[in-house]
Parts: sequence; structure tokens; C-alpha cells
Amino acid sequence: RSVFVGLWAIAMATLLGTTIGVVSGYFGSWLDVIVQRVMDALQSFPPLVALILIVTINPLTENPSLIVAAFALGMVGTPTVQRIVRGVVLSTREQQYVEAARVIGASDLRTMAYYILPNIAASIIIVFSTGLGQVILAEAALSFVAPDKLPEAPSWGQMLNEAYPVIGDHPWPGLSAAGVIAMAVLGFNLAGDALRDVLDPRLRLG
Repeated sequence: RSVFVGLWAIAMATLLGTTIGVVSGYFGSWLDVIVQRVMDALQSFPPLVALILIVTINPLTENPSLIVAAFALGMVGTPTVQRIVRGVVLSTREQQYVEAARVIGASDLRTMAYYILPNIAASIIIVFSTGLGQVILAEAALSFVAPDKLPEAPSWGQMLNEAYPVIGDHPWPGLSAAGVIAMAVLGFNLAGDALRDVLDPRLRLG
């Protein structure tokens, strides 16, 4: 369940964060200020508290749902993705090919879709791969702290929750679950670093 929810959550966070970041960074001005203050407000909540709050207020069904869990994790991860994408867009929009697109009469939507997005795709892929490990860790924490808010399904965090009361006498189940979580997060982080090295031309030249 941890990987399944993590994939859906980071996909949602990447989609929303990329959309918001591109629009905010491209237009700038008062729109950028408003968007960034909203993102600041979202990030002011402790992530774990926000996750528990969202899965507790379940508008879709009375029963715990993986969809709601993925939605909660995606919402919590969106501001981080948005800030990274916005930073890349702020530098990309000043490039000569973007200025040329504006000169020949390309609309804002076309400029963002055909000239900016393809050139920041590498950064988005890196954000997705590195963020996946963090989302899996957040799902495990949520499953450990509030297992009753998620549906019954195999989860590393729930395994830790079940092993915690007897970890003094039987440490191996808890250590195994914790070890798998650590290896999964480390693996995705290393994959993100490898992708960054491959996709970033400055690192290849260095």
C-alpha cells in the first residue's frame, strides 16, 4: 500500500505543483505574490497534523479510503513541488527562445506549453523521483500514528504500529518494517540523484 499510495500522491502533487508553479512563475506580479502567500499558509501546518486532519474529514465515503489518503499526501506535497518548479520557470522565462516566442505572437498558454514546460521537464522528473521516497515515508508515518484512518491493507507503517507494543521482546518484525522503509526511501533518493546527474547538462559537463 505504501508504494501504491505514494505513486498516486506524488503524481497528484507533481501535476498540481507544476501547474501552479508554471503559471505563478510565468506571470509573476501580483498573481505570483498571492499564490506564494497561499502556499506559505499551506506549509505553515505541520505535515503530519494536516494529513490526519484531511483523512479524518473524509468527504467521499464514510469508510477509510486509499483515494483520500493519496489526496491528502498530494495536497501536503504540492507546495514543495510548486516552489521548485516556480524557481526553474523564473529563470527559464528570461531565456531568448521564450522572448522570441512572445515576439512572434505566441499566446501565453502556447508559450508555457510548448516553450517552457519541455525545457523544465528534467527538473519535474527529478522532483517526482526524489519526492516519491518522501511521500512513502509520510504514508508510513500516517499509518503508524493513525492506522484506523486508512483501509485495511498491508502497509509498512501499519506493520510498525502492530510491532511497537512487543518490540522489546520481539524486535525483528519492527526492525524489518523500518529497514524496508529506509531502503525504499534511500533507493528513490539515489534514483533521483542519478536522474539529476544524467538530465542536468551542467553536471554532465562537470
